[in-house]
Amino acid sequence: MEPQQPDNPERIGEYDVEGRIGTGGSGTVFLGRAADGSPVAIKLLGQAWLSHPEAPARFRREAEVLRTVRSPRTIRLAGANLAEAPYWIATEYVPGPTLAAAVAAAGPLPVTDAVVLLAALAEGLADVHRHGICHRDLKPQNVILSGTGPRLIDFGVARDPGEAGLTHSGMQVGSLGYAAPELLDGAAPAPAADVFALGATVAYAATGREPFGGGPVERRIARISRGEIDLNGADPWLADAVRACVIPGPDARPAPAEILARCRHRLAQTRTPAGTRPARASRWRSAVPLPAPPAAAPASAPGDASGTAHAPTEARERDDTRIWTPRRQPGR
Repeated sequence: MEPQQPDNPERIGEYDVEGRIGTGGSGTVFLGRAADGSPVAIKLLGQAWLSHPEAPARFRREAEVLRTVRSPRTIRLAGANLAEAPYWIATEYVPGPTLAAAVAAAGPLPVTDAVVLLAALAEGLADVHRHGICHRDLKPQNVILSGTGPRLIDFGVARDPGEAGLTHSGMQVGSLGYAAPELLDGAAPAPAADVFALGATVAYAATGREPFGGGPVERRIARISRGEIDLNGADPWLADAVRACVIPGPDARPAPAEILARCRHRLAQTRTPAGTRPARASRWRSAVPLPAPPAAAPASAPGDASGTAHAPTEARERDDTRIWTPRRQPGR
């Protein structure tokens, strides 16, 4: 984050501005502070977009989605001004790099972290789709690696399945290399298109390369239409999971819930018999932790003639409910 600059606003709405987090295609994101001291991220629509007929509509749409979807994989809406300029949206502040920035700085994620990433994003998409909404722009730049797991951000182009999108010169919907082939052909958005983007995003995380390579746009689109994704060097299990997500035919792609179930099974196989996390050297341990294992039970539970240890039922159920459990804070 950049410290406060003279040309930054001192206050946006009811929030004091403390610095600039970054600048995107449609505006600038500032770090703000609410009256109770809690930090917020404030997205301010840029001056250049004020005359754009669809920019305010995109802002309103994003606020509507954030207000509707409640998920540990998305961010919470704190406030917004959508009636007149300056338009802004305030959300909870989630510290952490984007997936794109993290991979660019430190290289591909370790295998286990990439599997957990796939699971967490699938969980987030399942929550979003449950509300009848498609994200439509899932990509590494729209994933934050927070200390409690990945978060999906930027719902400015999210729509109901089949609903007409916001399209205009200079406001492309979806991103080449992550947009599903049916979207490139003009089809209406559907949950399967988000699954395609999920696979492409995880491929980037696992390899550090653009999922469908570079070169002329026509060649990239041809690779996308054939599902020719670059997974050279990726873990075989993860590569198979990603390929299933980017099958050209949308009806053949797995649903997010199915992806999540497969990841749970895979991650369970990596645990040690004692219920502890497997030892590994990972620079992503703090940003992408493994799911917490079930609580260990006594070696011989009272009344258990078999002598087999069992985790408490509550712990087992809790572990099956969410793939991601935040790490316990020091001293707690």
